[in-house]
Amino acid sequence: MKKSIRHTAWNKIAGSIVNPIIKKKFNLTVEKSDLKGPFLVLGNHTTDYDAFFIAKSFKEHLYFVMSDHISSIPVAGKLIQHLVQPIPITKSTNDATTVKHIFEVVKSGGSCTISRRKQIILW
Repeated sequence: MKKSIRHTAWNKIAGSIVNPIIKKKFNLTVEKSDLKGPFLVLGNHTTDYDAFFIAKSFKEHLYFVMSDHISSIPVAGKLIQHLVQPIPITKSTNDATTVKHIFEVVKSGGSCTISRRKQIILW
């Protein structure tokens, strides 16, 4: 799994759609970070919108660590996989494959975010 131009492009397209919705629904204005990757963002994930808030806070595309059950959703799972290539993690385990994928993304210059408390156990 490596940083991809396709994922960056889809991130910009999705941002142009999602950002106005977030602005209207939450009256949220974010000043994007100028931080250059690779870096790792650790989030608290207290709401279903946290991933959008985190993504909105950075200029570059972030590779999200997501539960592997998301890819099993028939159509949406394949679409999510193609568009943003989340890093899968199996819940309630210490998943070495997930850590390997995170290192691959970082070595290729990409940045990752882990947005669940339980996933931080990987480190």
